[in-house]
Amino acid sequence: MTPLITFKDTGYTIRGFLGRHSTKIFSSLNFEVLAGETLGVIGNNGAGKSTLLKLMSGVYKPTSGSVELSPETNVALLSLKATTDKTLSGYHNAILFLMYYGLNRKTAESLIPEIIEFSELGKKFYNPVYTYSSGMQARLTFSCAQAIKPEVILIDEMLGVGDKNFRAKSTEAIMNKISGDVSVVLVSHNLDTVESICDRVLWLHKGKIKMLGDPEKVIQAYEAS
Repeated sequence: MTPLITFKDTGYTIRGFLGRHSTKIFSSLNFEVLAGETLGVIGNNGAGKSTLLKLMSGVYKPTSGSVELSPETNVALLSLKATTDKTLSGYHNAILFLMYYGLNRKTAESLIPEIIEFSELGKKFYNPVYTYSSGMQARLTFSCAQAIKPEVILIDEMLGVGDKNFRAKSTEAIMNKISGDVSVVLVSHNLDTVESICDRVLWLHKGKIKMLGDPEKVIQAYEAS
């Protein structure tokens, strides 16, 4: 399968004020996200899972090595912490989200009816995001990513957020993409879900790749550690 995202000796360091107290998150990561695959990412809290997704999406830039995307590859990050300005309305956040991923204003506005329908936010779509619950924020972010139809979807612990009906709806949408030609990178602590839907699993431990490969084998090793 064709690599869509390639990590080459990728490092990421959070630099402290005036270069003091810097924290190294990753030092040298080497792996690929392949076209059409579902890659699970597991590891303890603080292992660097969310940072890894932000490097893939371009929210963070590596401090050493590189993160390379194949030409014409559009990546969308689904995370409650992703790209929301809580002082702005859901509408304005949706426009900013879509434009961040390369759509022009006219195209972004044309997708608003689809986003409102999928999110089921109704008139609340035009309220400030600080009035939203975490489930409503998840609806907004997921619906925007759903609308742009990216080649790679990065999911950071979002399949279990929101009310029962929307969880079922969003999970069905993801499963439809998984069965199609979209690549999915899933960060989750739900190991049963990871094992059941992923083609490969990457285990992060203290900023390094502990293991990468068959979901059952990687998860068994992780649970035994």
